Amino acid sequence: MKTARVLGILAVAAALVLSGCSTATEGRAQDDSISTNVVGECPSGYILTKIGKCAPADATQPTPTTTTSPAAPNANPIPASEPDVSACDGTQCDLSTSDDEVDRLVAESLTDVAAMWDRLNVDVTLHLYKDGTVGCQTDSETATAWVCVKSKVGGWSPAEMRAWATDHGTSLEDTIRATIAHEVGHIVIYSFGASSDEMVTNETRADCMAGGYAKWTTLDPNNSAMGRLSLDTTKRVLKGPRRNAAVEAGFTGTPTTCTEYTP
Repeated sequence: MKTARVLGILAVAAALVLSGCSTATEGRAQDDSISTNVVGECPSGYILTKIGKCAPADATQPTPTTTTSPAAPNANPIPASEPDVSACDGTQCDLSTSDDEVDRLVAESLTDVAAMWDRLNVDVTLHLYKDGTVGCQTDSETATAWVCVKSKVGGWSPAEMRAWATDHGTSLEDTIRATIAHEVGHIVIYSFGASSDEMVTNETRADCMAGGYAKWTTLDPNNSAMGRLSLDTTKRVLKGPRRNAAVEAGFTGTPTTCTEYTP
């Protein structure tokens, strides 16, 4: 299906669902041109787990990571085919009941944002890994989260998520929700061929998509399993005049607005 036609369908769906009729969070998209050499087989000394990841043959449980020092990226995980979205700590990809608040909120937020896009008939595939994964690591020491749009993987920093919430006066839950909506926005923009060569344009288009998610949560209390995320809160998380203008464009417009947005 031609991109223009798909965007047209998306605009109609968005009008129905998002109109009421129906990073730093520099969460920037990363360059994932480096191959992770994953071909469906695990290297010597590793076994393929039930969730489609390579784990040490003698490992009985994932090795815990810490946030007190830079964590090593996960070693060559194979993106799971089911579900389409997941948040993983090593080989553990069911974090919805995790005792770690950040891990749990990342998992819940990713599922919630994907649910909105599913309502718009947009398939989202994204696998996020705590502290990143080989071939998709952040280039910023202060990044809260990041994605590699070509390989549809990414990561998040628990320490930076907490620091960002404190610095911007927002709850940890709201901070993570707005951040994940931004990261998923990168994936959606890329899937429609709307990525730009200009980093600022890409980032503000993802901010715009986060504004659309905020709108979706406010239109109907039954839309989001996590409740309402207000426009003002989203703007505090994705702080800055240029970013806030993009968030407002997404809140008042449609996903198509965001694919065409230019700061």
